[in-house]
Amino acid sequence: MDARKKLVIMGSLTCLLYAALAFIAYFYQISSIPPRGYAFKTFFLLINLLLVLAYWVTFKTANKKNEKNIGKIVVLFSVVFSTIMILIPPIGSADVYNYTYRARVKTVYNENPYIVATENYSDDMFYNFSPKEWNYLTMQYGPLWASISIGFSNIAQDSFFWNIFLYKLLALFSFFAGACFLRKILQMISPDKKIGGLFLYLWNPLILFEAVNNAHNDMLMISIVLAAIYFLLKKKYSTSLLVLLLSVLLKYITLVIVPVFLYFVLKNIPQLSKKVKFVLKTGIAVIIVTTLFYIPFWEGAEIFKGLFQQTQLSTFFLFSLFPSLVFAIAYLVGSYFSWSYDLLTDISRYFGLGAFIVVYFWQIKNYVKDKSKNFIYYSFLILFAYIIYYVSYLQPWYLVWLIPIAILVDKKYFLQFIFILTLAGLLSYIVLVNSLIYILIFVIILILSVITKKNYFQNFLNFNPSKSERNN
Repeated sequence: MDARKKLVIMGSLTCLLYAALAFIAYFYQISSIPPRGYAFKTFFLLINLLLVLAYWVTFKTANKKNEKNIGKIVVLFSVVFSTIMILIPPIGSADVYNYTYRARVKTVYNENPYIVATENYSDDMFYNFSPKEWNYLTMQYGPLWASISIGFSNIAQDSFFWNIFLYKLLALFSFFAGACFLRKILQMISPDKKIGGLFLYLWNPLILFEAVNNAHNDMLMISIVLAAIYFLLKKKYSTSLLVLLLSVLLKYITLVIVPVFLYFVLKNIPQLSKKVKFVLKTGIAVIIVTTLFYIPFWEGAEIFKGLFQQTQLSTFFLFSLFPSLVFAIAYLVGSYFSWSYDLLTDISRYFGLGAFIVVYFWQIKNYVKDKSKNFIYYSFLILFAYIIYYVSYLQPWYLVWLIPIAILVDKKYFLQFIFILTLAGLLSYIVLVNSLIYILIFVIILILSVITKKNYFQNFLNFNPSKSERNN
């Protein structure tokens, strides 16, 4: 049986698995909690395990380099998967309802969503759909996202269907726009891995679940980052940084990789006079774009209140790897001093922030020393470090930041890492304590390193890679 037939068979079976998710969607409460009852949890777990298994098995077929029309089949089935996921209600998260609710603060009640929280409008049609624990928060995203949300709210008005479906359409557009830029980048840096890389993205069950079904704005953010990477590789430096700025104005997290892009640009502009001209021209453009987006919402530093409130969120159940380890140690020490739960979580969060800052500058130092100037690789490492070391309220859709960039990283073991990330994200809906998944991943990688006598951590965490490893 040739590769095309195998791919069609596996694609058809995967379609059935996604269709099965439509069944469980109607037994989910419209909130961010898993379904009640072990029967539905087991069903959800089984479907996701089968999706990851099918994803792994099919990759070996889709990665064939000499088969014609493989790419077309990969894209066609991704369209089918996306259609199924866009038509069923959000399963694992209610964030899309909160997006709409926050926008209505401006469009319906004529208040600034950065200043006024949704809890003031308990009679609103979206009050019972938006997660109650978020209603005290004001807008915590950037002004680009606020502008998009308000635009959607003006179009949809009081239509419940269109208020939600517009976000799903945006997520779907972002998903395939990201695929287009991913394809262009792979064509430039690794043409022989283009089909396999597209498959890893277009068939990834975590991305399809979180981006298309749950309509998280993370998909738009990372597709913009992919566009910035493409323009940087095309040596359109000002365009690249301005595009990257849009991702920051959407969701602030990508601010951490701006220095990586900027250093790459400055190292590739040969003359000092040209560097100064570039900095002045691009800097002025950045100030103008940023100002234009903030002007409609600006009421002083108070507009960052929601962002600050979000950074204070922490709970042991959603700790990432490092904060959970700090919490465990603090709990043992604190038991002798009757430390409160709030104090323990604060300690874990601040230690996590400190660890991330140390690792961040360590990676920047390695990046400056690394003559290859692999900005994609170091962008991945920094975002990965942010999730592992700092995040005290980890959500599975954060892993969507990593997978598309990991596909572009030509390093040993990154293929396996993509599958591990995918499985971890989907399992987090079932496991009560989030950090246990990441501890398990750590243990698995450690065991693989011992059994195979290969350092699986080296390329993931950049432990002083040798020159030969840097080129792998």
